[in-house]
Amino acid sequence: MYFAFLLDLDIIKMVMIRLYTVHPKLATTFSISVGTGKEELKMFRLWAKVFKENRMIKDMVVVNDDKEMRRTQKVFQAIDEICHAYDLSKPIWLEATINDFKRHDKARFTKDNFMETIDFDYLEIHVIEED
Repeated sequence: MYFAFLLDLDIIKMVMIRLYTVHPKLATTFSISVGTGKEELKMFRLWAKVFKENRMIKDMVVVNDDKEMRRTQKVFQAIDEICHAYDLSKPIWLEATINDFKRHDKARFTKDNFMETIDFDYLEIHVIEED
């Protein structure tokens, strides 16, 4: 079934950001029709998950659709937002963490990555969509 909506692109982006924040496991892209052509709305999304005793206790998705920022800047900005939301100090990027992130777009921050004590086993970040 196909539905056609005539909405402003900014409104669609705002709705999608809220939807992705609420439920990150939705499809990674969203197609919209603009005029006669088809435009694909993509943005940078990073999924953060906090685990304790092999169970996910918290998660959130950070969305960034700023085309001017580089990928590294988007990752660090997302980590800043995550740390602010979860009231954490910023993690230290150890060599193993950097290598895992380069290979898999996923990194785990354990107690060794934090200066302060943490009340969970690890924080995992995963880039789930790139623009």
